[in-house]
Amino acid sequence: MENEKFMGLDTFFVGAGAIGSFYSSRLKKLGVSVGIQSSHAETMSKNGIFVKSLGDDYLFVSDFSCKDIPKQSVSDIVFITTKVLKGSSTPRDIKPLIGKNTVIVLLQNGIGIENEYSELYPNTTIISGLAFICVSRISPTHIVHQSHGRLVFGVFQESSARSGADIVNQLSKWFNAAGVTCKSTPSILRERFKKLVWNAAFNPLSVLNGDKNTAELLNESEGTLRAAMAEVCFLAKVYKCPLNSELVDFMIDDTRKMPAYETSMLLDKKNGRSLEVQAILGNALEMASLKNIELPVLKGFHERLVLKGYTN
Repeated sequence: MENEKFMGLDTFFVGAGAIGSFYSSRLKKLGVSVGIQSSHAETMSKNGIFVKSLGDDYLFVSDFSCKDIPKQSVSDIVFITTKVLKGSSTPRDIKPLIGKNTVIVLLQNGIGIENEYSELYPNTTIISGLAFICVSRISPTHIVHQSHGRLVFGVFQESSARSGADIVNQLSKWFNAAGVTCKSTPSILRERFKKLVWNAAFNPLSVLNGDKNTAELLNESEGTLRAAMAEVCFLAKVYKCPLNSELVDFMIDDTRKMPAYETSMLLDKKNGRSLEVQAILGNALEMASLKNIELPVLKGFHERLVLKGYTN
């Protein structure tokens, strides 16, 4: 059977929220051994996770689940799918999972998020990944996948382990076999800038402009969205990652075609969770400062979010 070659792969997902639950469930359907860590682990273990996914609805039950990261459980591939929050202990907490041949995969938002992992685990291959997906968790055991799902993986350039290219290609094969469109890239920094074009505009504005979904933002604030997106494109160019000149138009048009969608930052606000302010805006502004450039729209977003008490 084709899936037999995937059996025995030991994967562990730290932070099985909407993103972690969805992608771990796809690997499990393929036949990969999957472990998950979540604050809702007991409920997930008892009832499984129902995934409503574009007509392909199914129940996902992981091979094992736990509320806290195991103290002694080295894994082959450790996926980090938590929110990227300032001062998070996750990079240090995963140490018991890291062995000589472990690969760390950061499947998270933001830019400049890899450095802490590289410093803590200098001999570990670090793969940086991005998920282009509309998915939300409406209860601890119910995930709704509304649109998209594409993945992009690349080797973090500062990682001291240089064997990562083969691992990235293998990850791409696995996810494609699991029905998830996936590609590898030689420049994950460029891809992170591309995603930041959307995230740095839609996410903050959805919170700052009165809890608006994507359709409402496009109808009411397209000019501001475009200005924010243009600033990210400028920052990318300064960091020698020039983006396609039509990218902003494409993202605006593509978002308009999507179902009205509440951004991850807005969902976090509504559910009383911390917002990824530092990963999406703070790090970009720090990168701009290092190059002595100003990003007034993004800076304004950041200042307003901090004034409202969103400091992560």
